[in-house]
Amino acid sequence: MSVHARIILFIIAGWLYGSGWISEEVKNMLTTDPEVAAYVQGLIAALTIAVGYVWRWLAKKVGWST
Repeated sequence: MSVHARIILFIIAGWLYGSGWISEEVKNMLTTDPEVAAYVQGLIAALTIAVGYVWRWLAKKVGWST
């Protein structure tokens, strides 16, 4: 998952830098710091788990088989 986190960081940092929201120093920190990549990995994992729980809750509420 680390590769995916790095790709996401590069895309987001490039977009933010290109639109002028962040400086080059912040862009370099986002794309080279391993702690930032680990944090993004945690966010991706939490988002994946949350989607599973919401899907199960919605299925129970609507009456789909779980």
